Amino acid sequence: MGYHRTKSGLRQSVESVIAKYRSDGTDRGDLLSMLLAAQDPAVHLSSEVMFSETELADQYAAFLFGGADTAADALVSCA
Repeated sequence: MGYHRTKSGLRQSVESVIAKYRSDGTDRGDLLSMLLAAQDPAVHLSSEVMFSETELADQYAAFLFGGADTAADALVSCA
């Protein structure tokens, strides 16, 4: 599988999870629920404007995969 195809598949997976959370409307008390409820006052002056779909997907993917790298790095340095 090529890079662009993999990246596209990952993006579709992230967007699918976000769409499921949005349609459900339940606060699960997890990171994605918090991101969906969050607002970005630095960019949006109106308190009713949420993150854009792109911002939300980018943030979720960064936390999801950034956390995996951090944990792997910690395990390697302990060995």
